[in-house]
Amino acid sequence: MSSTPPPTFVKFEGPNNDFKFDITLSSPLGRKQSSVFEFHLEKKYLKANSGALPPAKISTDENVVYLSESSATLEILFQFMYPRRYPSINELTFSALILLAKAVEKYEVYSMIYACQVRLQEFLVTESKAVLAFSTKHHYMNLIIQLAPIMVDTPISELANILPSRYFKPWSIYRESWLDAMLSVAKSVSDHSCNNWSLFVKQVLTLPEKPSDLQSANLGSKLFSDYKVKPFASKSKGIFSDVLIPLDQCCQSKAQEWKTKISLQVNDIPPLCIKAAAS
Repeated sequence: MSSTPPPTFVKFEGPNNDFKFDITLSSPLGRKQSSVFEFHLEKKYLKANSGALPPAKISTDENVVYLSESSATLEILFQFMYPRRYPSINELTFSALILLAKAVEKYEVYSMIYACQVRLQEFLVTESKAVLAFSTKHHYMNLIIQLAPIMVDTPISELANILPSRYFKPWSIYRESWLDAMLSVAKSVSDHSCNNWSLFVKQVLTLPEKPSDLQSANLGSKLFSDYKVKPFASKSKGIFSDVLIPLDQCCQSKAQEWKTKISLQVNDIPPLCIKAAAS
């Protein structure tokens, strides 16, 4: 069964160029329509707060139109037309929020655009691709820039159908910088000759699996967590793979030097630049 909400019947009427929003929703069982709620809005408020309401095409049959949004979405949308306290959208689920955000852009409800952007920030991690697709479509630059480091592990091939051409190039360049940083980890190893140093280097080089492993929060906890080395398993020598041997003080110093080099290179990666793409 489709999850697309049924169209909402909207009637535009009223004296003195005002509009009465009489919202009714068709029953799924085909029963008679029942009124869900009703709004009375003055034309001056529509003009001030929306660029696309009422719709340009209104039927001559009692000024009736069908809007594709559900009554639940429109109920919130229309309340932002009033010169009054706006309703909270903090409790909306992501699916409800994205439907509202789409309606906001469709009907150009200016007072809600920023509110929806603020709420979408809460879903940058859990709904990254959906937020990115919506943000690039409507040029929400702040959200796109925030998503870049969060989605740095996402292969560019997975975003080919999400990123418009004007964003694809700068996004690709940004991710390539992180891939270059991963390749440079081995090149930045400090020269050292202690017995366990080469084993520690091999151990560290096997740990980075994705670009985000080089981010500061992960670099210390994953690659350079405790400056200990796990020796190769050798039953004949009584050494097992779960035994961790601390590095000598001189090796720890070299490990810190190596970590600093990686951190400096990562910090030098420029943020996503979309100025040229957005012009």
